[in-house]
Amino acid sequence: MKGARLGKTSCSPLPPPTRFPKPISVTTSIPVLSPIDYMQKFMVPFKEKVVDVIGDGHCGFRTIAEFLGLTEDSHIMIHRHLIQELKDHIYDYVGVYAGDDRYNYILNGLHPPPNSGGIALVDKWLRFRT
Repeated sequence: MKGARLGKTSCSPLPPPTRFPKPISVTTSIPVLSPIDYMQKFMVPFKEKVVDVIGDGHCGFRTIAEFLGLTEDSHIMIHRHLIQELKDHIYDYVGVYAGDDRYNYILNGLHPPPNSGGIALVDKWLRFRT
């Protein structure tokens, strides 16, 4: 039979699959929230100023620095002053935190972890998959 081809017959009425499916258009809008939208509703009447700072784990110290009229980069100084404040007024803060255990937990949390003799623990190693 002239023009006959082997392996090209199909019993399926469906078109052959394409490599990439056609995208489905879905219209959804994600609202862009301002920092004030993340604040608890009961706190909104008490707000004085909203500051958008870098979220790097030091944001509380950065916010205090901005509030005091300093730059965000002054967060290290604020951090050190807070530690010194806690140490200078230990008896006041032990009362506020209802005991030595909670006071020490908070004070120790403000310090970087101690160096264990220059040896990094195994769970802190940077590893590459082989």
